[in-house]
Amino acid sequence: VTVAQYLTLKHPLGGANHDDMVDLSDKLNAVVTISDADTDTATDKVGIGAAIQFEDDGPSASIERTTANAVLDESAGAMVGDANAASDDPPFVNPFPGGYGTAIGLVSGVDLVDTTTDAGADGLGTLAVTLEIVGGTGASSGLKTTAGTDINLYLESDGSVTGRTGSASGPVAFAISIDNTGAVTVAQYLTLKHPLGGANH
Repeated sequence: VTVAQYLTLKHPLGGANHDDMVDLSDKLNAVVTISDADTDTATDKVGIGAAIQFEDDGPSASIERTTANAVLDESAGAMVGDANAASDDPPFVNPFPGGYGTAIGLVSGVDLVDTTTDAGADGLGTLAVTLEIVGGTGASSGLKTTAGTDINLYLESDGSVTGRTGSASGPVAFAISIDNTGAVTVAQYLTLKHPLGGANH
């Protein structure tokens, strides 16, 4: 048997399963017929449709960290050793909701990840780069405000992540978003507690 395929086919299983098959089960027979020299004939048939299978061609996705970092300096102006110079200081256009308060710093468009995707033969449906909180929404960030208040992470309805104090409706300490190119924006609203004191800034 020789089979050539010209159009992509619909497969019943979606999600992460790309190995499901469709076939011609109960739809196709192979028939053998023989005749002898005095025209007697014999024939038999067997179903072969189940053996003609079309495997799904699913998409592939890969995401990797770049060497870039999104660094905010709580101090106003360009500080010695501040990799961002004054770029994270006001004034700036803040893409996050005004209800979060007045940001003290913002960096935007930092390329933190590279993505490699292929929709496969079925063609592109959707593509999205999103944020996921390890431990789920409400998990501890491991950070505290300068006053010592714990900051927890919350997934907002627009897909951004906020670090909030107290609860899901508490004051926002920082907000993080990512776009479909992997570019990250971070806004800081409250100062954070850092472990080293003294002359180390």
